[in-house]
Amino acid sequence: MTILSLTFGVAAIAFISYACRKNEKDSALQYDQEKVLYVNPAEKQASTAADLFLGGNVKKVTSVSYQHSLLDVFRSSVEWTAAVAGETLELDEITRTYVLNSDVSLITIPLRINGLVRDYFNVYIQDKRVLITKLSEIRNADGLITYRVQSPRGELYYKFDLNNRNQMGNWKFEKDIPKLFIAPPAASTAREAELCTKKKFYGCMSCLIGDVCGSDWLCSIACGLAVPSCVGGASLVCLVAS
Repeated sequence: MTILSLTFGVAAIAFISYACRKNEKDSALQYDQEKVLYVNPAEKQASTAADLFLGGNVKKVTSVSYQHSLLDVFRSSVEWTAAVAGETLELDEITRTYVLNSDVSLITIPLRINGLVRDYFNVYIQDKRVLITKLSEIRNADGLITYRVQSPRGELYYKFDLNNRNQMGNWKFEKDIPKLFIAPPAASTAREAELCTKKKFYGCMSCLIGDVCGSDWLCSIACGLAVPSCVGGASLVCLVAS
């Protein structure tokens, strides 16, 4: 083999390697594109704990691809593989919820509707920290909609009902959700919610419902979003360690 042909071969390999890397980068950029579905018109931190708890902390919601690089941290994990076994995911309806004053992202992945029940995976992500929860939306004959938030293994964390006026009630708590996430140094919450956020998840949610809402059926979900994203964003208040 001559020096010329050897040089040409090395150059060809280098070009192919560069082209492959470029294609991978272009594909990643394509997958990471997001379409904005909702933007909080206030564009500022909620001024009251009630606003904070009911979705006022949601900055924006976007539509994302299942191949988005953000999902790499859990998409091939053992826990996720076990959670989705036998399930049919609606991959064209995945959303990402951004929360004000927080770097935790919420990925909501709906499952195929089964009669009067619609299930969603709400996956919280902060760096390498991941929390997978499952939200079930059950439509009852009396007009109430029951929402159940549980672990991928079916352990109930909490549930509540939503009436036809978008008000929440009939809360029931079974198990604490671990506080895996850390608030950024600049993060702040409404003053009346600060004491609530220092408690464990169950205590924090009970504190907000009792002290902020007053009692069942007084608090309304009024964030203008699909309920799964709103519920997920609201509960994030109590999932961050203060």
